[in-house]
Amino acid sequence: MSMRRVAVVLAALVGLSACGGERVREAENVARAFLGALADNRTEEACALFGPRVLADEDCAAALEKLTPATIVETEVWGDGAIVRAGSGTLFLSEFNRGWLVTAAGCVDRGEVPYDCAVGGP
Repeated sequence: MSMRRVAVVLAALVGLSACGGERVREAENVARAFLGALADNRTEEACALFGPRVLADEDCAAALEKLTPATIVETEVWGDGAIVRAGSGTLFLSEFNRGWLVTAAGCVDRGEVPYDCAVGGP
């Protein structure tokens, strides 16, 4: 492979990783806002960060009562989905037209079987 081709490939990879880093920050910022609203009992603000399926399936205030605030440990993004590990639980987010929204919360990793979530589902 020519040096020019190598440089083009490397530039493309750097661009993709920079874009990926921004998406991780965006997803993590939404998770942080959600967890902060949960911790401060700002129900309306927390509910605004739930995805549409969560709000269609259950009452938001009741859903929030099932959750415990936590500190973010790790965030991963793949495609239009994100997983945010916070404390002993996990949040799942999806990217919608209006940005990242929480689609599942209070999830516990059960190893080989799907996560068990207090609210929504991955």
